[in-house]
Amino acid sequence: MVTNPQLSALEVPGRVHVADVGGGFLSGDGRIAKTMMGDFLHPSAAGYERLSAAVRPPVDAMTGEK
Repeated sequence: MVTNPQLSALEVPGRVHVADVGGGFLSGDGRIAKTMMGDFLHPSAAGYERLSAAVRPPVDAMTGEK
């Protein structure tokens, strides 16, 4: 079962936005970078920086921020 397509089905235009941000945690070889998730599950400080950068544009668009 692939989760992201199922989550995308929950999107409600203008109200609920589903963003696949998992790629931001991957290194060049497609693996989770230890610097992004030290235990390969929970984001590190650097991982949270990437996560916030990925979700900022849709949040700003939904809230009218620039």
